[in-house]
Amino acid sequence: MKRKSIFKLIFTGLFLFIIMADISAQIENWNDVVEYAVLSYGTNGEWDDRQVWNPAVIKDGDTLRMYYTGGYEIVWELPITKIGYAWSLDGIDWTRYGGNPVLSADFSWEEDYLFGCAVIKDGDTMKMWYGCGYPGPAIGYATSMDGKNWNKYSSPVLEAGPALEWDDSYIVPTTVIKDGDLFKLWYWAGRPGFPAEVSMPQSGLATSPNGIDWTKYDDPNTTVAPFAHSDPVLKHGFEGNWDEDRAIYPMVLKDGTGYEMLYAGGRFGYIDQCLGYAHSDDGIIWEKHSEPVFTSPRSWGNTIYGGSVLNFDTSYHLWYACFHTELLAGPKIGYASAPDVPVIVSKSIEAKLKVYPNPFLSSTTFEFIQIQSSVIQIIIYNHLGKQVEVIEQQQLHGRQHIVWNAEGLPAGIYFCTLETNDPPAGRQTIKIIKL
Repeated sequence: MKRKSIFKLIFTGLFLFIIMADISAQIENWNDVVEYAVLSYGTNGEWDDRQVWNPAVIKDGDTLRMYYTGGYEIVWELPITKIGYAWSLDGIDWTRYGGNPVLSADFSWEEDYLFGCAVIKDGDTMKMWYGCGYPGPAIGYATSMDGKNWNKYSSPVLEAGPALEWDDSYIVPTTVIKDGDLFKLWYWAGRPGFPAEVSMPQSGLATSPNGIDWTKYDDPNTTVAPFAHSDPVLKHGFEGNWDEDRAIYPMVLKDGTGYEMLYAGGRFGYIDQCLGYAHSDDGIIWEKHSEPVFTSPRSWGNTIYGGSVLNFDTSYHLWYACFHTELLAGPKIGYASAPDVPVIVSKSIEAKLKVYPNPFLSSTTFEFIQIQSSVIQIIIYNHLGKQVEVIEQQQLHGRQHIVWNAEGLPAGIYFCTLETNDPPAGRQTIKIIKL
């Protein structure tokens, strides 16, 4: 059975027998790959020795390339910040480029502070859109053939909106996707005061035929401020929602039926900013999941900011910024993953899959009820989405019990998928923990 994105199945209605409670549990299965920051501060006295954040990660063959914001003082002191480069083969161990930083402020409109970027590889050319200021009123553009030496476009390619508009104070790029011959840029922007005041930052979309000349999405039905000139495509939540004051850092992936997004949301005055999920058919109209899917605090920090999400090797991979517990205004970069496994509940399975004990030490039991005889598979994945064992059996109808012996496997988080191949086919997935 061809695997589909867990995100895509949430909203497309591909199978009418999807159970929403099971989906909610599944998309919340983000887990830190390691319990520490994978990219921390640079050496004392270096340009990035107090802040490392806003990671933009792309996969280039076997190599992961990361571009990040770095600074030599804590965030609130507004030091000169630049963009650095690091690479990794596993997403955990990163090597900084010895010639860092790769991008610094050169023009007056850059305001000595480069803040966040979106990067793609278009053919043989690396292309970067970067923010200016903290955050600032313009987005710049640069290209490179090797990812290290960059040539800047001399003028900003996208700017904040006119006075009284929803994006009149700052604009920050997060994701660029080249869809055919059209570039699509998802960015976040807001009114004055961020982050010390309620500025209601939200996420917008702009399109371009060449990566330089951009047109912001503008709903023709909104003709007065703050949406007279353009409109956000992902708005902050209603009063009382977890994202009532901001919906920022739109980290977007294109899937088989549309687009899926992780975004940062929160309430003004609350330190625990979290990540939410949304899906869209066209990249403009988004349907949010009701609750955050990745929450703070981490074991090593609080207040999750944005970063990059990729999908490869049957898993989603997320590199995110998080403010360190011991230095609140000194962010570092963490790494989390979620398995890309479907959450379809089979009509041939009457009762939800149960696992007991859970957590367990060396073995555990899978229990479910078969309405009819069929061949079942129980597939075990580790926290990175790698398949570690498959149990395949012919099962008669009735209550079933299958014991899984996990001796020899390391302690940690696993995902058990119960799959039936006979019509009507389907799956159930549950998280299990080996102590």
